[in-house]
Amino acid sequence: MIVTIIMILTDWLMVGVTKLVYSCKVAYRQGMLFGVHVPEKASELPEVKTMIEKYQSWMKAFYRWHFAIGTVICFLGMWYMSIFVIAWTVWMTAFFIGVMGKVWQTHRHMYELKMQKGWYEATSEEEQVTSAVDTKTAARTAQMAVPMICHALPLIVLCGPLVIPGLWHAMAINSESWIIFVCCLLVCGCLLGVALFYDKMGNKIYSEHSDINFQVNCLEKRMTSVGFLASSICNSLAFWPIAGTLLSGKWMDWSWLGLYALFESAAGIVMIVLFFIIRRRKEALLKQDTAPMYIDDDYYWRNGWYSNPDDRRLFIQDRYSSMNYTVNLGRTVGKVITGITYGLLIVMMAVFCLWLLKIDFTPVRMQVTDNTVAITSGYSNISFDRDEIEDMQLLDALPDDNFYKVNGSADGKQYLGKFKGKEAGKCQMYVTLDVTPILEIKMPEYTIFINSREGGMAESWYQELKQ
Repeated sequence: MIVTIIMILTDWLMVGVTKLVYSCKVAYRQGMLFGVHVPEKASELPEVKTMIEKYQSWMKAFYRWHFAIGTVICFLGMWYMSIFVIAWTVWMTAFFIGVMGKVWQTHRHMYELKMQKGWYEATSEEEQVTSAVDTKTAARTAQMAVPMICHALPLIVLCGPLVIPGLWHAMAINSESWIIFVCCLLVCGCLLGVALFYDKMGNKIYSEHSDINFQVNCLEKRMTSVGFLASSICNSLAFWPIAGTLLSGKWMDWSWLGLYALFESAAGIVMIVLFFIIRRRKEALLKQDTAPMYIDDDYYWRNGWYSNPDDRRLFIQDRYSSMNYTVNLGRTVGKVITGITYGLLIVMMAVFCLWLLKIDFTPVRMQVTDNTVAITSGYSNISFDRDEIEDMQLLDALPDDNFYKVNGSADGKQYLGKFKGKEAGKCQMYVTLDVTPILEIKMPEYTIFINSREGGMAESWYQELKQ
């Protein structure tokens, strides 16, 4: 149920943020409409108004349907996790293809209309200008971002709990806590890398007035760098509740995990909030500009994505969202990066979905020989000698213990893999939760709990092992 609630909130956030970002394309901003440079009077033409109305109507219906469908799909997680992940992946893919497909389609229609109307003078390929430089602004904004040394602060915050007496011992006992620590460390590293990338990106020219260019670029650089630093600090603070649950002796206690989720969520919310603050302040600054400068590179965006083989830049500020950067598909390396990225994503998702199907639909089997016992399942297999068995019994239900997953699957229908109980200690679970009885096999270092959807199978295994 918890996974279902988390995924519903994730879907709502994803649909809501996407709607807020791409709904603004219908407004005339920075000399553009639907990402195409056109005169301001163009938005008053009947054909353009019709285009805007169709775009808004289609998008409104699209967001409503996907909001509802995405919510319903999340409840599949209470049935089979594999079915849910496959359905959710299809839904998410359809959602983003639909959104970007409509944005690109409308962009192309606007570009075609621009060419038909001749709103801007055609220039030769040699005369086309795709970028401009304001050296005065570049010199003044060079030091406006938060210094990279400040990203040592999240690292200090993250490592702070490690000096608390007893934490190293607790992490040694609950070794899976190191996975969380390493993940937090990797996120800090990624945010540092992205902050460094943004810091090295050139300024964008908005006006013939250097003061306007300075104010806008300063706003973007300073607030973006602050956002990355704040997100990194929130991510580091998320490890403190993990340290708290370790030191309290209540590993995986939900109150501590709730704080962990809160801090990690805050790391993402900070960037989302800053995006809209930057956009609002940027628009306010540009409204004061009396000499805006528009560089008409629409030809290279005519399909909806940037493709300019003569531009040596690999990463370009996205036409549809100024906080994003896109790849220059006019360069061979841009095509290779994009192809590899999408290829890996498709392969990884396909393998992941097949793996989940294997977990959900591969039956648990036990093979008993004179000397050994082998257990196979869709997740993990184990084998051991029969003389290692210390005790075994049939249970009507799992012991009343606080079991939590170390490595495996726990989706409300079954427990598969490595678990740990407060009293039972280390466990190997092969249990379908609504099926009884459950065979408990006690080993020197861990306890096995196993049953089967096939009636009478657990009793049969018990009799075989007693012989």
